[in-house]
Amino acid sequence: MIDQMYLMVFNLIFTALPPMAMGIYDQDAKDKLLLSQPHLYREGCLGRTHTGKSFWWSMLDALYASIVIFFVAYGVLFFIKLP
Repeated sequence: MIDQMYLMVFNLIFTALPPMAMGIYDQDAKDKLLLSQPHLYREGCLGRTHTGKSFWWSMLDALYASIVIFFVAYGVLFFIKLP
């Protein structure tokens, strides 16, 4: 039997920490570039980079990718016959 505490720690380490680490360490440009050109921040602050249109295009792209992945996995599982 696995103790409940070990199960919670496992879930914490492998499901919560990787997205947090990606969010903390992800950067589009180097620090020196951003400090030397502060106008790069202005686009994001004014809401020009993330608009409703770009959001819905991202959602459609994610839906397309998930449908393709599903049907590829479905095809592999049911249409390829093993010897």
